[in-house]
Amino acid sequence: MTPLRLTPAKLAGTVRVPPSKSIAHRVLIAAWLAAGRDIEAAGRHTGLDPALSDDIAATWRCLAALEDTAPEPRILDCGESGSTLRFLIPLAAALGTPARFIGRGRLPQRPIAAYGATFAEQKIQMTPSGPDYLPLELTGRLQAGRFQIVGDVSSQYITGLLFALPLLDGDSTLELTTPLASAAYVDLTHGTLRDFGITVLESDTGWRIPGRQRYVFSAKPAVEPDFSQAAFWLVARFLGHDVTVADLPESSRQGDRAVRPILAALAGADSDWPGLERGPDGFCLDADEIPDLIPVLSLALALTPGRHRVHNAARLRIKECDRLGASCRMLETLGVRVHEAESEFRIWGRPGPFRGNQAVSASGDHRMAMCWGVAATLCDGPLELDDGSVVTKSYPDFWDDYRRLGGLAVPL
Repeated sequence: MTPLRLTPAKLAGTVRVPPSKSIAHRVLIAAWLAAGRDIEAAGRHTGLDPALSDDIAATWRCLAALEDTAPEPRILDCGESGSTLRFLIPLAAALGTPARFIGRGRLPQRPIAAYGATFAEQKIQMTPSGPDYLPLELTGRLQAGRFQIVGDVSSQYITGLLFALPLLDGDSTLELTTPLASAAYVDLTHGTLRDFGITVLESDTGWRIPGRQRYVFSAKPAVEPDFSQAAFWLVARFLGHDVTVADLPESSRQGDRAVRPILAALAGADSDWPGLERGPDGFCLDADEIPDLIPVLSLALALTPGRHRVHNAARLRIKECDRLGASCRMLETLGVRVHEAESEFRIWGRPGPFRGNQAVSASGDHRMAMCWGVAATLCDGPLELDDGSVVTKSYPDFWDDYRRLGGLAVPL
């Protein structure tokens, strides 16, 4: 753990954020398959490496473990990465590779049960070895056929199956049993599959996936900057700091590109995003498609006068921490009036500053730690953050960038 003293300061300058973690996971898996299941070759072709973040390092080492030809189960250490876990469960099953999935933090409690029902019909064994989902023993080989999966718990289930099903010996269908949430993440998957020569056909109920396909390299895949990470600096700019994020594309498949039109609307511009409604007293923000943006956008709402509502936010409770509850506690600590419900919360926005001179907690969550960094710049006194090191999960250089921009973050 690295406790930090965060002192109010003005931020100014240009920052470059890491490559999109969501795209990097997908590109690394597809490149590994295109390279004949060789992670080093995949890294050379894509320019990706484990140093990007703890989550990308988890996918890298799990793919390396799947290269092992030993007969005993491969140990796949997913760290705290939900993407790694949910993407690789069906891939290991498609390859017929016995595997033991392990993880830490909140990952062992994050749901993967949706795979259990559809895999049980194929006699794929998914056996937890404790009271949580992990450690998990996986045995059996996936066969082509009809797959049904929920769409409103995590789009990562759909992505995992879309990566795996083209490898099977026959054609398959993937059907959604509930409406799809976070559809933009599935669009990212479709884009990666197309880039690596894989055909997936949309149907009325989901997708048709031809079997016996091969992942192939074309041009070197581009992994654009991460809008999820850029959001912290874009919100800082919205809150009055002179910060510019370099090289953000004007158009992107990333769902979190929504941060731009949302902040523009909060600033009073004639900007339209389908998940944001402007009412007579404040804004109503739908969290369903942008769960990772909600903690930092809550800071923007907190300093935007009005009574605001964030809804469809239940999935925030099953992230690295209960982000719905953690966001509400953050705002209350900062002196903002909040009302928390099961799947939504309300914010009474008002002018700053935030309340400082207190100890605060990152709740073991990289995104909450970065939110505290942004909030601290606008407090009326310093904050003492219990652990700044958790940012390595997605953005290892966050505090270095913060200091280069003028932020004051001193280890305690």
